[in-house]
This record gives sequence, structure tokens and C-alpha cells, in this order.
Amino acid sequence: GRLWVGQERPARIGRLAPGGRETERRTKIDEARDLSDLAWSGADGQLYALSDESASLYRLGSDGEGDDVVATAAWPIPVERPEGVALSGDRVYVVSDAEPWLYVFELRSGVH
Repeated sequence: GRLWVGQERPARIGRLAPGGRETERRTKIDEARDLSDLAWSGADGQLYALSDESASLYRLGSDGEGDDVVATAAWPIPVERPEGVALSGDRVYVVSDAEPWLYVFELRSGVH
């Protein structure tokens, strides 16, 4: 398995190296202005990133040319200051810093 770590600004993700002391590689997510949360989907085996400043959820994948990670799909998230995300099946659960609600969305084909 892999342990992914995120950096809020600029939006970057990295894989923790064996032993857990440093990241093997850090990749900037150009499409996102910041990174609020990361979530793994067991349903499709993909990593997702939530950005509150971009108000979007991104599906991340390989750029096809190495180990760099890029957004392969994006969905707008109509929530004020979304900060937390979890996925289960085709559902996305989002929480906000600004509101005391749990928002539930259906994950459909993204537009990139």
C-alpha cells in the first residue's frame, strides 16, 4: 500500500517513503488553488483531492509519462468552504468549515 500526504498551498501531494520519514515524490496539482483533503475510493481505486478555494473535487491519476499525478476529472462542489471529503461507492460526503452539515453527492463522470 501507499500512504499519500498533502500540502495545502501550493496544492501538492506526495507518497510517504518506506519508513515514513520523508516523501518519495511531491507533485503539484496545477488545477487546484489549494488542497483541503485527500480521500481514497475503494470502488474505483482512485485518489481524490478536495479544494475549498477552487470549490472542486478532483480525481487524480498518472500523467502517463512517469510518476507525476494530474487531475483526470473534476467536479464543482457547491458548498461554502468545503474542507473534508470521504467516498463510499458512488457517493461523495463533504463537510464544510462554514456550515454544520454533511453534504452527500453522487459521483458521476467528471468534466476536465
